[in-house]
Amino acid sequence: MSEHQLFDGQNTPLVVSLPAIAEVEALGGFAYVEILSAQEIMKTSLTLTGSTEGAVNEAYILHLGPGIPPSYGLKVGDRVFIDGGITFGPNYKDYKFSDEGRKRGVVLYTAIKGKLIEESADEVVAEDEED
Repeated sequence: MSEHQLFDGQNTPLVVSLPAIAEVEALGGFAYVEILSAQEIMKTSLTLTGSTEGAVNEAYILHLGPGIPPSYGLKVGDRVFIDGGITFGPNYKDYKFSDEGRKRGVVLYTAIKGKLIEESADEVVAEDEED
């Protein structure tokens, strides 16, 4: 159970405690995503400062709402880039992906501008061997 409590205007508890949230499901034409950090995208451990406003966000899809057209070809686990509004939600530990401290939220499916195809582990090893 969560430690949070709700109170009325007289400081009387409305709910003794709120149950923990197990997962989030996107509704309608929304996708629930986990945003990658700038350090992850740029493959650096350096702390980046300054504004990242206007930057394209990369994310992993955690859940797809039922209103997303199948013709979009999206599925849970896809890495995508987003250009548009995101409504951030709370972070939950171990929901489909390990908790890397990434922000999570919902985006309208039309804000998902493309799917990113990641290299397989075999391709990465082959590139390292060539160097």
